[in-house]
Amino acid sequence: MEYALTVKGVTKSFSHRGKKVYALRDINLEIKKGEIFGLLGPNGAGKTTLMNVITGIVLPETGEVKILGESNTNKAVFDRINGISAETYFHWALKPLDILRFYSKVYGIEKKEAERRIKELVELFEIKDILDTKFGMLSTGEARRLAFAKALINEPEVLLLDEPTLGLDPHISLKVRKMIKEVNKEKNMTILLTSHYMQEVEMLAGRIAFINKGKIIDTGNVEKVKMKHFNTYDLWIKPKTIKEKTFLKDIGFRIEGENIFKQMKSSEDLSVILTQLHSKGMEIKDIKVKRPTLEDYFIKLSK
Repeated sequence: MEYALTVKGVTKSFSHRGKKVYALRDINLEIKKGEIFGLLGPNGAGKTTLMNVITGIVLPETGEVKILGESNTNKAVFDRINGISAETYFHWALKPLDILRFYSKVYGIEKKEAERRIKELVELFEIKDILDTKFGMLSTGEARRLAFAKALINEPEVLLLDEPTLGLDPHISLKVRKMIKEVNKEKNMTILLTSHYMQEVEMLAGRIAFINKGKIIDTGNVEKVKMKHFNTYDLWIKPKTIKEKTFLKDIGFRIEGENIFKQMKSSEDLSVILTQLHSKGMEIKDIKVKRPTLEDYFIKLSK
């Protein structure tokens, strides 16, 4: 298995009022190449500190970080990654075109190629009309779209996104999520995402890790980690006619108006239930399944 990002045994503490407080405790993570990986946790859990350790802004006391097979102490590897956070800002007097050209030079991109990439990113993020507007005059949505353009200027292999849609209007958030999916699919870009919006993580990430009080307490496939903590889900079925009431009761259903309801165990096979109903001549008009959401999971683990 080839990993884009590995974190091994990372511990980091800070001094607070004369006491040692651990922000990270023995963190271990392996993120595969080309996957979108979600990092979840309540405020103060250690998500941002971990991001800062990965990017070398904060040095760990123990452990190591490797990006694309290279130690993050090798500064050359940072030419191959990029990222943004909700706190990404630029000098108030700089204009978007100046910012994009500046970062193309920082990443050593040849001028002609840089102009091609800038043109492509300007169209992708629809920022043509603000290229000559000072950064301090941009709206939150415009500033965030500019930050995304900057984050893709070097065509990174690894993209770090720390609360990328925080504070954005819903339609802009939708566009940003669509873009994240597209760059992941088209460029096989590895993306590490932190977000307070559980629906966003559920839409984007294939695997997640949950961090709380500086420790990773759960990790794995989104559906599997949810069902590990919730062993039931709700099933509503609307039949054309409710009949065989004794049979329905025997297999765990109760009648609710025009519907029949059953709390399903995660181990139960829905197709078996439907076959049983069909064998009794029951014609089904509608089915509604409510499984635990990532928000339910988040609340349970935070407690």
